[in-house]
Amino acid sequence: MNNSNRIILPYNPKLTKRARRLRKNMIEVEVKLWNHLRRRQIKGFQFFRQRPIGNYIVDFYAPEAKLVIEVDGGQHYEEEGLEYDEERDAFLEGHGLKVIRFSNLDVLRNTEGVVEKIIEVVGHHSIPAKRLPEQALDLQRWSRISLYKGREKESPFEGGPSFRFGGMRKGDVKTTNENEKLDLRSFRKL
Repeated sequence: MNNSNRIILPYNPKLTKRARRLRKNMIEVEVKLWNHLRRRQIKGFQFFRQRPIGNYIVDFYAPEAKLVIEVDGGQHYEEEGLEYDEERDAFLEGHGLKVIRFSNLDVLRNTEGVVEKIIEVVGHHSIPAKRLPEQALDLQRWSRISLYKGREKESPFEGGPSFRFGGMRKGDVKTTNENEKLDLRSFRKL
C-alpha cells in the first residue's frame, strides 16, 4: 500500500487486553459474520476483529478499505446506546473511516444480504495486486488443515475431504483420501 493512502489511527494500549478477551469470546452473530470476512474472502481485503481504535473497540476493521463494520445488539437501539453510537461514529468518520452497522437479526437471518452490502461498500476500493491472494481456496472443497502431529481435522463443508498429518515435513503431500492429493506448498490439488 502506498503511503498516500495510509492513515495513522489513535490507539489506546489500555484496550489491548479487553480486545483480546472480546476476540476469544465472540458472540454467535459476530462469529457468523467473521466466517465470511476472514482470510481475505471479501475482494481480497483483510479484516481484523475487535480492533482498538482510539478509545473504542470496533467489531470489524478493514484498513485497506478504511471500513469499520459494527454488529449491533438490542442495547444499541435504546436512547443511551444511540447517543454513544453517534459519538463513536463521528470520531471514526473524523479519522477518515466509513462506518456501516448491521443489527444482530440482519446477520442471523440475512447473512448473504449483509455480505453483499459489504462487497458493495468495498467495491470502489482497490488494493495493490501484490496483496491479492494468488489463488483463493475453494472453501466449499477444502478445509482448514491442522499441521499438528497426529491430529485430524474433518472438513466442515459437505463433501470436503478430511486430512490427517503426522510426522510430515514441509512439502510432503498426503491426505486420507488416496484419490486426492494436496501439495502443501501451494494448496493446489495435484
